[in-house]
Parts: sequence; structure tokens; C-alpha cells
Amino acid sequence: MKASILGKRALSSVLHSSGFLAKRLKDAAGGGLLILMYHRVIDGVVARGLGQDGMYVAPGTFENHLQFVKRHFLVVSLAEGVNLLEQRRGKNDPGERPLCAITFDDGWRDVYENAYPLLRSHGMAATVFLPTGFIGTRNWLWTDRLARHLNAWNPGKEKRGVRTSVGSFLRKQGVTGVADDMELHGIIGAMKWLRQEEIDRILHAMSEEGGADSASEERVFLTWEEVGEMYQSGLVRFGSHTESHRILTTLSEDEVVLELLRSKERLVATGVVDPAFIPFAYPNGNYTDRIAAMVREAGYRLAVTTEKGWNRVKPVPDSYRLKRIGVHQDIASTDAMFGCRLEEIF
Repeated sequence: MKASILGKRALSSVLHSSGFLAKRLKDAAGGGLLILMYHRVIDGVVARGLGQDGMYVAPGTFENHLQFVKRHFLVVSLAEGVNLLEQRRGKNDPGERPLCAITFDDGWRDVYENAYPLLRSHGMAATVFLPTGFIGTRNWLWTDRLARHLNAWNPGKEKRGVRTSVGSFLRKQGVTGVADDMELHGIIGAMKWLRQEEIDRILHAMSEEGGADSASEERVFLTWEEVGEMYQSGLVRFGSHTESHRILTTLSEDEVVLELLRSKERLVATGVVDPAFIPFAYPNGNYTDRIAAMVREAGYRLAVTTEKGWNRVKPVPDSYRLKRIGVHQDIASTDAMFGCRLEEIF
């Protein structure tokens, strides 16, 4: 475990045992809407192959989170949360419990297999944002394809007897800001601003050079049947995460419009949304004022970002720039650490 995580664990334990966290959460009563952002709910052994610690919580940790927010918050759907926040403006009632809505990005298969049974057991609502072009397919996000290549990376060992570093190879492919010792997270950060066509070209080149198998047999995303079953439960609601999960700030306006409309049309056609209330999540959290306006013009009711924070009663939050608190295993494995995360202590 990294020293920084050990330090946070120690600090959170002190704040939790002293009663400080409980008091902070109590003082938040009437103070707004907290939107939690999850991605995957999987066992840590499975997650090690991902190389991205910020992408998962373990099932046991997720259940502890559900119990924690049930004690301290009024847990509501995203739609209810936004409506209640609107109703609370101007009342300033300190007796009202703070609101909490649970969201998942990307529509991973494990949301159905691991998160949904726990949500159902506790009778708690959640919203899942779907990249509709991936649902019901065996396609992978490029970030996971990259992780697969890096795990198998050993170019030149048999061909030339010289091991080429990933950083050196990527720089030759035109990726700037990549160091030889850089880990997956840093490489993703350097590549994510490229257009998808360029990313695909680089991944193909990595496959040829490094000998990794770019084909995938495992299904990692939800099927439309699983989406429909969760929707029929009344607990899980769905929104758009675009069609292709491309970062919108890398696209032309015409491409952004297609991403927004095609995703929305698919959600409506499959009957897994209320056409009057379809929420949206920006891929990677990236947007501009113009993109936020385009989301509104496309008929979405609201949009969530990856900007960290609560949505307070005052000042009135922009419905197309709603903040969330990202949660993952490293910084939320105990009640104390989870509480500190919610209170933005770290």
C-alpha cells in the first residue's frame, strides 16, 4: 500500500474516532445533494489486471458504503435528488437530512452482477450512465485495450534481442509527454486527448510490435437484457454517457451532436429511460460551455461532471455542471476513509 494511502488511513481513523466526521456530516443537514460516482464493483484480485486503482471498489466495500450513506443521508434517485434540492431552496431547514444519489459510469457488466444485488437487498436507487455503442457488445474501451497491451508488452525480445520501452515506442508513434518509466495512468493521461482514430492506430501498432492479442473474448459491458431487468426493478435508472465514450472536447460540433442524439435515441428506443428525464454524464468529465449548451439543446434534463464537490442549496448549481464525489477502493476502503472522502478532506 502506498505511503500516501497509509497516511490517509491513519488520519481518517483519528477523525472518525474523535467524532469529528459524524459532526461534519450532521452539520451538512439541509446542505444539498451529494452525488457519488462509481465505476466498477469487482474483487481486488480481478482489478489488479486493470492497472487503474481509481476504477473499482470491492463488493464488500460497496455494501459498507450503502450502509454508511443510509445512516447519514436520505438516499434518493438522481431525479428525486434534483427535485428535492430545488424544493429546499430558501427554506434553510437544519432538520433536513442531506441528500445522496448513487451513480455509475460506463455500464460495466459487474454493475449487474455485483452492485445490483446489493442495491436490491438494501432497496436503494442508482443511476447508470451508458455508452450505448458498447452495450450488448464484446468491445472494450481503449483504456482497457491499452492495459492489455502493456501487460503483454515485450517487443523486440525475439526479433532484435533488445527490449524497447513502452515510452520510447509511443514517442515514436507521436505521443508526447510519455516517460520510459510511466505507468498506465500516466500513459492514458498523455493519450486521451488524441482523436479515437489516432488512438486506434497506435493500439494496432502496439499489437503488431508487442505481440499482444488485441481481440477480446470476455464480455465486460452490460447487455440490453440486463439493462432492461434493472430498469424494471424500479431501483436502477439510466442515462447517456454518449454513444462511443469519446471525449467530447476532441470532437467537432457535428460529431458531438451525433454522439448526443444517437445515444439518446437508443435509450428511448429500448424503453429504459423516461423520455422526459434523461440525464447525461460527460466522458472523462470534459466539457465546455458550448458542449453543456448542446447537451441541454439535445433534450437531456441534466448533466453530471467529474468535478469534486457537493451540490449545495446556495449558490444554485448549474443543472448541466453537477458535481460528484468519485469513490474507489484505495481511498474509501473503511468507513473512516469513506467519510473523509465525502467531506472532501481528501
